[in-house]
Amino acid sequence: QLLAVLFIPTVHRLVDGDRTSAGAAIGASNFVLWWWGGDYFSPGPELNPFTHTWSLAVEEQFYFTFPFFVWLIWRAGGRLRQVGLALLGLAIAASLVAAAALTQPYPTLSFYMLPTRFWELGAGMLLYAVIGRGRELPAWLLGVLQVGGLALLVLALVATNPERVPFPDIIVSVLAALALITVSTCGADTPVSRLLSLGWLRYFGKISYSLYLWHWGVLVLMRWTVGVEELKFQLLAIAASWLAAHLSWRFIEKPVRGSARIAGMSNLAVIVSGLLAIAITIGAIGATVLLRSSLTLSVTGNRDDWLSYRQQTLGSCRVVEDAVAITSGHRATYARTGCEQPTDSRKLFALGDSHVMVYQRMFGNVALRNGVTSYVYTESGCAEFPGVLDAKREQHCRTFRDAALADIVAQARKGDWLFMPGLRSTRLCDADTPDTVICGPTANRTYDDAALAQELARLRPLLDRGVRVIFEAPKPLFPYEPMRCADWFNKDNPACRAKLATLEEQFQKRAHAMGLFARIRAADPRIELWDPFSLLCNQPVCQPLRNGRPLFVDSDHVSGYTNDLLTAPFEQLLGLGTKPAAPPKGG
Repeated sequence: QLLAVLFIPTVHRLVDGDRTSAGAAIGASNFVLWWWGGDYFSPGPELNPFTHTWSLAVEEQFYFTFPFFVWLIWRAGGRLRQVGLALLGLAIAASLVAAAALTQPYPTLSFYMLPTRFWELGAGMLLYAVIGRGRELPAWLLGVLQVGGLALLVLALVATNPERVPFPDIIVSVLAALALITVSTCGADTPVSRLLSLGWLRYFGKISYSLYLWHWGVLVLMRWTVGVEELKFQLLAIAASWLAAHLSWRFIEKPVRGSARIAGMSNLAVIVSGLLAIAITIGAIGATVLLRSSLTLSVTGNRDDWLSYRQQTLGSCRVVEDAVAITSGHRATYARTGCEQPTDSRKLFALGDSHVMVYQRMFGNVALRNGVTSYVYTESGCAEFPGVLDAKREQHCRTFRDAALADIVAQARKGDWLFMPGLRSTRLCDADTPDTVICGPTANRTYDDAALAQELARLRPLLDRGVRVIFEAPKPLFPYEPMRCADWFNKDNPACRAKLATLEEQFQKRAHAMGLFARIRAADPRIELWDPFSLLCNQPVCQPLRNGRPLFVDSDHVSGYTNDLLTAPFEQLLGLGTKPAAPPKGG
């Protein structure tokens, strides 16, 4: 956790790592990864240093059922043993059926959660119930298990498809493990047993738990810093993982496991000590999160420059925020309080995708300086037209946009504004650059005359009422995330080497949307267009930073600094009085 705080950018995407870390401390990181795994701003699993703890959480949750089966099968004896075996078999079968039913429609849930993974762990328990500590098996069966186990192991390594996990492809891995465990337990003189008895393999077996704990964090930290694409860094990752694993096994795991003092403690003392250790761990995680801005080595520690949600103040005047659900999205309200100046009764409505929410400080600035309250309707990936097309989310987005627009129509009056920013062009992607932003299944949306007229008809009640309807033109796009490339320890990362688009290429990218805007304004000249492009890019090649300060956080979302930069031009667009801007905190 401390290394993550030091070297991973301190922006919104790290929140997922914090949640996972805290979840891991109580054996619940799989719930965190399942619940937030599809979040628009969450990093991919390869960028979360605690992703691998999901399997430890599943194991810890499995151990809540473990004593029940142990008592029935090994302690109670008699007919209860048969009952225990039958119940274990039924639980394994039910879990396998759940995995088969849920893997395709609910891949995240089926991957991370115990009900669809129980059968894998239960199979090991059932195997032990059958073979014990080394049941005698005929030589021919051991031979079949050796050959079959090795073949299945190779098949699992080369043919497992992530889209078919946990069902059906993990069946191959589980069968391979069961076969090889049986051989090594019941056939001491078999080639497989002798192979697995080699000293260096036994050594790696001993440190395997520590190696599992460390390897993923090492890889992720390198992905965030120097990268792991080059051979020298791959070798460094292997060496660092081994060294960390060896030291933690030698000085933490081995002493604790072999401690006579711990072995002599009462059950109650062990439970209390464990709970105390968990509490201390959670406290340490919380402390590093709270102190991140002071501890981090990243320039993104200047959150006022990087984060758009951090609001400014003007003396005693501050911004208050509130939010309510609108179908799957929400409506956030930004108003001012503690101010001596009178408020402006007009309302600023804003509707769009994540690109409307990254203007929240600009909306707060407008509220502070002018007394105009903003009502911001947002759902990720759901820009009001003309956005980009994601066919899988179209009905979902239509439901949100219709509900939001109906709410706006019910409130808006003459003199109010409706501002509609959004992702208007498909993102820049460089397929040859690893760890870049995932573009997603989007494409430029097209409209025939009838479809365009239908969309404009949804806005006409507002226009007829005297509400100013303002679209935002496409902003510059970047092939990588500036937040990952702004520090001395990550600026040479392969993820930061993608070539920036020229001004001509940027204009080509936004030509489709600008053509649609021309048709929109020709159909209804009352509709306005705000184009901040020239304020954000005035060079032959658009740059994501200006004088060391970020204009953009990722490939297309603006920063807190940009919110302050655009406030005065936006106020001018709305016809509000221009007032001196408060200096950014920490800026």
